[in-house]
Amino acid sequence: MRDLRGDAERMLRAALAAADPRSAVRRALERVELEPGQVDRVLVIGAGKAACAMALGALDALGERVSGGVLTTKDGHGLPVPGLEVLEAAHPVPDERGVAGAEAALRVASEATERDLVLCLLS
Repeated sequence: MRDLRGDAERMLRAALAAADPRSAVRRALERVELEPGQVDRVLVIGAGKAACAMALGALDALGERVSGGVLTTKDGHGLPVPGLEVLEAAHPVPDERGVAGAEAALRVASEATERDLVLCLLS
C-alpha cells in the first residue's frame, strides 16, 4: 500500500530544495568555467529578499574568486556574506536606504573593468 502522505512530503521537500536560492545559484555557477587569467575579479551585486542566500551560493561555487560587492535586501532578511557589504532597506515601498543600495551597486558595476566579471543577483 502506498504512503500518499509520505510521497507528498518527499515531493514537497524535493521542490523546496530545488527552489532554494543558495542551492540554485550554486548549481548554476558550478557549470561556469573561469580559466585562470580570464578575469581579474568577480564582483557580486544583488537585490531582493533572497539576495544574501543567492550570494552565499555564488561564494559556494566561486570561493575566493569573488573579490567583493554589495547586496541590498529587505529589512530582516540580511545575512552575513563574507567579503560583501549587506544593506537592508524597506520593501515593497522603496526608501532612502534602498536608493543608497542601488547607488552602491551602480558604483561597484561602474568601477569594474573589461577584465572583471560582475555577477548580478536579483530576486
